[in-house]
Amino acid sequence: MYSSTSLEILLLILFYISLTKSFQVNYDRTSIERNNFGCTYNYNKHRKSAIRNSTLKSQTSNKENESNKPSSSATDYATPIPKNLKRKVQAKRPFLGHVVPKYARDEEKKINKKNNRRTRGGTKGAPKLYAQGQVYTSQANSYSPSNLRIISGSAKGKRLVSPDVYLRPMMGKVRQALYSTLISFGLYEREGFIRHLDIFSGSGSVGLESLSRGATHCTFVDLAPNCCETVHTNAERCNFHKSSSTSYDVQCCDAFAALDNPSDVNINHGPYHIITICPPYEEIVYADLLQSLCHSSLVQEDTIIIVEYPVELRSLPHIVQSNKDDDEKRTNRGTVLVGIRNRKYGRTVLAMYIANPSGRVMNAESRPEEFGL
Repeated sequence: MYSSTSLEILLLILFYISLTKSFQVNYDRTSIERNNFGCTYNYNKHRKSAIRNSTLKSQTSNKENESNKPSSSATDYATPIPKNLKRKVQAKRPFLGHVVPKYARDEEKKINKKNNRRTRGGTKGAPKLYAQGQVYTSQANSYSPSNLRIISGSAKGKRLVSPDVYLRPMMGKVRQALYSTLISFGLYEREGFIRHLDIFSGSGSVGLESLSRGATHCTFVDLAPNCCETVHTNAERCNFHKSSSTSYDVQCCDAFAALDNPSDVNINHGPYHIITICPPYEEIVYADLLQSLCHSSLVQEDTIIIVEYPVELRSLPHIVQSNKDDDEKRTNRGTVLVGIRNRKYGRTVLAMYIANPSGRVMNAESRPEEFGL
């Protein structure tokens, strides 16, 4: 028989053994949980890195597949001419730049009177609106801008005369932005190299700016005789008629005649390096204008073409090519125009194209994102 003291000692030993075992089990459990948590964390971390690596590999493989594909020309991505460019646009402007048919306001008054409606604007003394290029009179309460100046170059600060016709000249800030872009292309680095064609020249401010910055020749085209006379006057004001390094000529003819048959209208200095077109918004069909540019002999490789248009047209297409599919034109599709800039200035937009780009013009890369595609 065991004594009481020995039993107490035995019980204490058993109790101590049980406590140590339970402590060891709890310690192992917590260590396992910690290890599992750590493993789970590391697993997620490695899983994320694995997903990232697989994504990078797929992207590189896609790029390699695209690089292995045969290169397609710009004509494969040409978009068809939108329907809104195949009709005349209605671009409402204030009186200075507003171009509408002569009797449009009179017809509106008749319709409003017949339907007992109030005339738009509510003023009886509103000036009549005439087609752009028509001579205005003092009775028409007209206004023509006379603050046109040469921005930079040899004729910087020269004030230009405005013809006595209704015009919508290119704003000074737009002209400055235009030539800043052209200079970034490196076009005016070589003096006596650039030949410029200014269609719908008006007062000639765009082409005269080019001569002032170093162009060797500029051809001005306008259908209004008053505008052609004003171009001669402004060229004399800038002393370009006395310059031996620059030359110019003025042709009073239709823009489409100049593009389609330049020799018939005495345009003999083509092809040109720069062509600027600032047409009257509501008197031109832009689809026909772009097609004439595609087939004009005045356009050569790397010719920069600037077309001004209103925001009402939304956007010109990024790539323009001939839409003629007859057998005679299949061998010669004409010039391909690739859009390189499309900038909005208020309600005026300038679309800039390069014809059959060779890659020699710096900074003249294709920018489809600017053409709203």
